[in-house]
Amino acid sequence: MEEVIKSLAFYLTQTCASDQARKQGEEGLAQLAKQPQFALYMLKLLGEPAVEPSVKQIGAIVFKNFIKDNWPALERISVQERNQVKTTLVSLMLTSPAKIQAQLSASISLIAKYDFPAKWPTLLPELVGQFQATDWMVINGALYTTASIFKQYASAIKSDEVLLELKYVLGIVQEPLTRVFLAANQFLQAQAASLTADLSVNLFMSIKFMVKIFFYLNSVDLPEYFEDHMTDWFTGYRSLLTYSPPATLSEALLTPSDDKPGLLHKIHTHIIKCLNLYLEKYEEEFTPFMGTFLQDVWGMIVKAGDALKMDNFVNMALKFLNIACTGTNYTVFANEDAIRNICRNIVVPNMQLRECDEEMFEDEPREYVKLDMEGSDTATRRRAAAELVKALRKNFEKEVTALFEADIGAMLQNYAASPAQNWKSKDVAIFLLIALAVKAAATSRGTSKINTLVPIADFYKTQVLPELANFSLPAVIRADCIKYVFTFRLQLTLTEPEKQQLFSALTRCLGDKSAVVQMYAAATIERLLALRDKGNPRYSKEFLCQFAKDLLAGLSASLRNPDSSHAENEYFMKAMMRVLSSLKESVVPYAIESLQLLVQLLGQACANVRNPQYNHFMFEAIAATAKNALAAQPAMLPTIEGMLQPAIQTILQKEITEFSPYAFQLLALLIDASTQINASYLAILPSLLVPALWDRSANVPALVRLLQAYIRRATAQVADEKILVPVLGVYQKLLNVGSTDHEAFFLLDSLFLHVGMPVLQRYVGTIFTLIFTRLSAKPTIKLQKSFAMFIATLFVKHGPETVAACIESVQAGLSAQVIDSLFLGNLQKIQGRAERKTCTLAATRLACDWPAVLANLALWVKALIAAHRLIADPLLELTPEDEDALGAADVVTSGSTTSYQRLAHTAVADDPFLEVPDAKQYFVVALHRLLQAHRELVPQLQQALPANVASDIAQWFAAAGLSL
Repeated sequence: MEEVIKSLAFYLTQTCASDQARKQGEEGLAQLAKQPQFALYMLKLLGEPAVEPSVKQIGAIVFKNFIKDNWPALERISVQERNQVKTTLVSLMLTSPAKIQAQLSASISLIAKYDFPAKWPTLLPELVGQFQATDWMVINGALYTTASIFKQYASAIKSDEVLLELKYVLGIVQEPLTRVFLAANQFLQAQAASLTADLSVNLFMSIKFMVKIFFYLNSVDLPEYFEDHMTDWFTGYRSLLTYSPPATLSEALLTPSDDKPGLLHKIHTHIIKCLNLYLEKYEEEFTPFMGTFLQDVWGMIVKAGDALKMDNFVNMALKFLNIACTGTNYTVFANEDAIRNICRNIVVPNMQLRECDEEMFEDEPREYVKLDMEGSDTATRRRAAAELVKALRKNFEKEVTALFEADIGAMLQNYAASPAQNWKSKDVAIFLLIALAVKAAATSRGTSKINTLVPIADFYKTQVLPELANFSLPAVIRADCIKYVFTFRLQLTLTEPEKQQLFSALTRCLGDKSAVVQMYAAATIERLLALRDKGNPRYSKEFLCQFAKDLLAGLSASLRNPDSSHAENEYFMKAMMRVLSSLKESVVPYAIESLQLLVQLLGQACANVRNPQYNHFMFEAIAATAKNALAAQPAMLPTIEGMLQPAIQTILQKEITEFSPYAFQLLALLIDASTQINASYLAILPSLLVPALWDRSANVPALVRLLQAYIRRATAQVADEKILVPVLGVYQKLLNVGSTDHEAFFLLDSLFLHVGMPVLQRYVGTIFTLIFTRLSAKPTIKLQKSFAMFIATLFVKHGPETVAACIESVQAGLSAQVIDSLFLGNLQKIQGRAERKTCTLAATRLACDWPAVLANLALWVKALIAAHRLIADPLLELTPEDEDALGAADVVTSGSTTSYQRLAHTAVADDPFLEVPDAKQYFVVALHRLLQAHRELVPQLQQALPANVASDIAQWFAAAGLSL
């Protein structure tokens, strides 16, 4: 063993040396790690007094990483070695220096994730036993590790399993934890004058971990023990909140830094977090303590100042007030003085723009926009104060609105007196008014519900619009005013001249010196153009044409700007996409220049794929420009192909996997625009059918979309057996995987719509056999819906008789069962306007165009009822406004860059039967024709149909000037 320890020490030392030696050290450690009992050798090294502390520290990290990589795999570490590690690890952690202790504690947490409590029953008793130690450093180590193990309970969902584990944990830890907490408070009171800096740090670190453990153990449910000992804990919390350290400990506990919170500040924040938990989840039990803590927290917020280091505490404390004024005890705020005090001494001061905010505005514009406009997960004082305003408004809307309107009026007067000096007053006024007015908001349309007491339109006309063109003021004010428009875009119903004023101002703001103003302007322009009223754009194509040249010039300049705040900026690219899309056919004068820029930017992105949102909007902008230009002038196709094909070729040749699905979709767009397919497209078709290409899930929807384009535009070539058989092979591959089986039906739909039944007839039996086999093995709802849609498409295109014959070729007598159960039985699950229209036409053809169904009265009536329900039932689908909000262009996250993202502008019409404009009229005419030919069916129909169905059909006939 000694030789192994020496080798370990040597290799660990080498990892800190030069490149060559470090490589040798890493390779040596990797070889030793493959040997049995490596973990035990590492623990032995960490316990050797003769080993240098720096080597031990590296060793502790190596040990932690080894545990992380190998503990989950049972074959990598033997059971005997695992047990020895668990026997040794805790005591070694408790006696190690702080930096090594932290790594070993993390190792314990990693093991506990898999083994605690069932496979490591000694862990918690061993840790809790150290709570009685006399050395606060040892206690601190035990508490730190215990807290890291219990952290999982903060986000655990209440279940029998979790409650059972907590019962076990609480039985061991709750009483010793309370005793050590009380002892720490007593020690602090008794030794307050004689505490050294080192001792105080260990003591307060221990207290911090006690508070965190308390939070974790109370997160799932209120334990009976803690309910009985609330006075002990909350009395201790109050003494800690009111504790003021002597000057000798100020540096150790408070830190002199303005931006990093001290240890005592962190404890205060964790205590308020515990109070918030009790106030939110266990309000009834907490009520006796609420009044006292309300006064304490209130006072601490007022005294906190505006230093960055106090932000976490202030945010948590504001949340405490937020919860308090919306809970059952909100009446404690029900007096004008209390509300006025909160408004003026807490809300307004914490909405003030600070020096650090101004620095972020100038130096980190993208981060500023992310925090201010997007509402990121990062908490800010301004947002916490705004949330408090909303909370106060819930029960005191009239009083709060009146108070804040008076304050806003005073701020605006102060600003008007000296705009250059008092601009911060207007900044707070706008921020406060937004907080006061917004009741509910949606990402797509902005504010959806407002406080009607706030004069939004008047404030826009008098305080916002005039400032948008005032470039003499600090840029923050222009940004605030643009944000106001962004927030209340739905409510600002402007006249045409007012719209022109607004867009003229926003267009100028794209050239502002401030990157924040430019981004706000771009984001607001994009969202305004996305607004729809009753399905129609609020800002029409004709309106947009007035500003298109300047808008595109401003956005292009921003996109070309190499500055870090502009490079690959998703706000500018999304606005570019929206302008090019909204111009529709009027994009032609700008198409070539825009595509040149976009292709240039695509080339830069190919060299370093970084920002998925930016990349998606870039491809969407390319697709929008190409689609709109080609719709207006098909003769532009060779020019556009010449611009896009080299970029597409680069993506595919270099295998830029993040961009491959986009490249396939752009190819589909170009093929769809062709009246006669280019030979170069046909040349690559066989390579698209190679099975390996379909193994990557992100490629599948895009490749299916591309094959659909080939089927539409190169039907004869696809019908050739050399191509058709591999295409059907792709269909089979997709059908047999749960995540892609629906894509298999998209492919089949296109084949049966365009290639035609005569060519496919020889494959029909196999196609349906594969489907029925898959349905028998995995009858998921998605698969059943996909099959029902497929049958619907076949019914409308080829007729029920032909489809029934196809099914019968698999098994005689099967068609009636399939039509009844799998087709009619799933129609009501279908959503989407075009899909339901196809199903209505299919059910109509089944009932009215297939003589054989008349021999099966039950099936005939069921088909009629299905068609009626599809027509009569309201569509459970998105409104046009929401459709835009949930389109692919608006939901890309900043996470994975390798998942499929659909390009909205490469999509084709969802409705394959545009020649039938009205499904209800089609149903009425078809049924009338059938009943005229078979009058004997009328009494059967009237008797068999439910009364409401018969009544509706009679009314539809009457409206069409027909009668039964």
